[in-house]
Amino acid sequence: MSLSGVAGAPLDKKEIIVGSSKKPALHPDWVSSRGFVAYVAPPLDSSDQGQMGEWLERLQYISTDLHWLLQLSHQHFWCQVIFDESLHSCLDSFLRYAPRPYDEVLELTGNSSSLHDQVTRLIFFTYLRMATYKESKENWLTPAVFGDILYQNFLFDIPKLMDLCALYGHSNGALLGKMVSNVFSNQPQYLDDLRATVPIVLQVFVNIAIKCGLETESLDLAPQKLTDGKPSSSSSSVDLVSMAMGDFQDVVLYLADTALTLTSFLRIYPPACAVLHELHFCSQLAHMYEKLIPALQSSMRQRQFDSVRQKMMLRNKLQQARLHLLTTFHLIVSHTCLQPVLDSISSEDTSKNSQYIEEFLGVMSAVLGEKRFLADYEGQFSFQDDMDILSQAADVDEAHYRYISEAINAAFTAHGRRKKPTGNMNTGGRTSPDGSPCPASALSSTAAAAAAAETMTLSTFAPQSSSAAVAPLHAIGAASESSVADRVRGAEAPVVTGVELDSLICAVKDLLPHLGSGFIQMALEALGYNVETVVSAILEDNLPESLRSVDFALDSVGRPVPEEALSEQALLVETRRNIYDNDEFDVFNNPAVDVNRIQKGKKTVEETKVLDDKKSVKELKSLYDAYGSMDVASMYDPQVYDDEYDDTYDTNNVGAEDADSADELTHRRPFTVPQVLRRPQKKTVESDSSSSEEDTAARDQFVQDPAKLREQREQRQQATAARNRRPPPPQRDVKGRAKGQGQTEEVLRNRRFKEMNKGARANHNRRAMSDKKHSKGMF
Repeated sequence: MSLSGVAGAPLDKKEIIVGSSKKPALHPDWVSSRGFVAYVAPPLDSSDQGQMGEWLERLQYISTDLHWLLQLSHQHFWCQVIFDESLHSCLDSFLRYAPRPYDEVLELTGNSSSLHDQVTRLIFFTYLRMATYKESKENWLTPAVFGDILYQNFLFDIPKLMDLCALYGHSNGALLGKMVSNVFSNQPQYLDDLRATVPIVLQVFVNIAIKCGLETESLDLAPQKLTDGKPSSSSSSVDLVSMAMGDFQDVVLYLADTALTLTSFLRIYPPACAVLHELHFCSQLAHMYEKLIPALQSSMRQRQFDSVRQKMMLRNKLQQARLHLLTTFHLIVSHTCLQPVLDSISSEDTSKNSQYIEEFLGVMSAVLGEKRFLADYEGQFSFQDDMDILSQAADVDEAHYRYISEAINAAFTAHGRRKKPTGNMNTGGRTSPDGSPCPASALSSTAAAAAAAETMTLSTFAPQSSSAAVAPLHAIGAASESSVADRVRGAEAPVVTGVELDSLICAVKDLLPHLGSGFIQMALEALGYNVETVVSAILEDNLPESLRSVDFALDSVGRPVPEEALSEQALLVETRRNIYDNDEFDVFNNPAVDVNRIQKGKKTVEETKVLDDKKSVKELKSLYDAYGSMDVASMYDPQVYDDEYDDTYDTNNVGAEDADSADELTHRRPFTVPQVLRRPQKKTVESDSSSSEEDTAARDQFVQDPAKLREQREQRQQATAARNRRPPPPQRDVKGRAKGQGQTEEVLRNRRFKEMNKGARANHNRRAMSDKKHSKGMF
């Protein structure tokens, strides 16, 4: 057996000589009979050694078979890939059941983790080799034949490409992007399949809305056939609050998987955004967002969950769905309207910029009716930032732009909340479209739990023209859980307490004063702490079921204390440590406390005799007598001074002149002759000497050490001199070299400086005034 054909010919034109006959190089006879094992999801119960052992054994078989496949020659590899159905089942099962990076599965440790990572890597290498038509100069396929092989044998299709983006987009985005681009470039029919897939993706959102019991008549879709009969909304209409917990969890997980898959696929293969934009996917996506997300958020607040862990998992999944639906919208708009404008600016070809700006404004105009979507989109991606980019490229229709901006501002004012700001908070900046501050909520990330339910798969996600089995639709976030949590704003209103809650209650009471504070508080909690929503619901009689039986005049809301809180309080009391433990007044440990021993009010005079004991102070008498500045004995003479006596008003002669006499005012302040009318009098020497002696006596009573005074004065003088000290003026060389030898630039600069500033000191600015007169033409 030998390979015949022209040297350097593609594999599809080569033949193999077997005896006297020839067979094509790509023929089923060259397929090895090696049955590949299908992949299954890891068992959720890691303690079951039997299931774990069986699963690890299956992984070992898959790893061995894939190693053997990748080591085959170019001709045998393509024969095995094209004609071996068991290999197709193995690859499809991995894309279907492999855990996504955002799923919370059991903790794989040791050999199990390394073996699963090895299988994941081998699957990626297999698909990478399948997407390459030329391995070397000798081993290659004709590009057209390569595209037909991929398409006719269903080696790739749109769901498989989406699953590959979901599994490997977060870690191998660059290599995966080249692989997907190679598939689309060599087989243009995949673009037609993508166009046929877009209505099916929209129908997925419609099915979710029907499952949730939401009306979808306004969404007129004509997707290709999914089932024999179109499900009617009346037959499957279910209240989200009363929906079974398993079904509700499936809806949230399925929506999150679909949104994450779309975002991942568009990030890996941006040209797909043009296809979605061509089919008006953005307006339909915004409409379904308006239908699904607010209803699921409201149900999330009203439902009772089995555990806190389950509630947090579903809340984070719903937040991921919100973020990635908004990101999908932004990716489509960016790659079809914004990125071409930026490229035209760099290439200086601005002929089509006006067209791109009109398309952007048209897309935003088409979604102005979706208020909640607009508010959430503005909170995540600023419309003003996009318009700043577009306005630099071409003229913008001001009326159209202002109309859209006002609509977005109104929607954001009613429903929006900004992301939590980062960086310096003191540099100002816009906090909301209308300039008012908006609260933000930053949510902590927790790992998501449980893979999407098997009952809601997209096994029929293939286009109409395909007849083979296809992989289901799965999803992946383009970022990790922590990065998603840092970027996502709160899907639900944060819990408001304290002064902020009181201000909201007062705002509602100002409009509806007949309502009680307790009822308003319950309404705010049920409706997301939105004053406008609460007032509208009350006026339109559209309150939730939980508030219809509550009295409007309820003044306060009594919250029962949870048993956990009571147990914590009891534990705090039992573990309390205090210096007064086990004394006669310890009410926690002593049930019989003598109440008569508890003193109420001030103590009697007998009990305060200890304050009259001045023994410790009198012991200091000898010390103060040595200085002669204080008489300790006279301090305790009741006729001299009593430190407990209130002498505040002793200096005022209050009530001393109660009789209404004619000279009453003169007693309070005697009449004095004004200074200007007095006659000059000679000062006697005696008065001067007596006053000086009195001043000297007063000063001598507390005389400080002159040496200390001089030292303090010297320190003050040194500090003042240090503050007032100025550095010596710089020495400027204006003399320079001798005449005829040239001058340096520094000397010339110093001369100009001297000429300009010589009037600032001794000449009293005469030079400046002279220049001014010359400029006015006086000379």
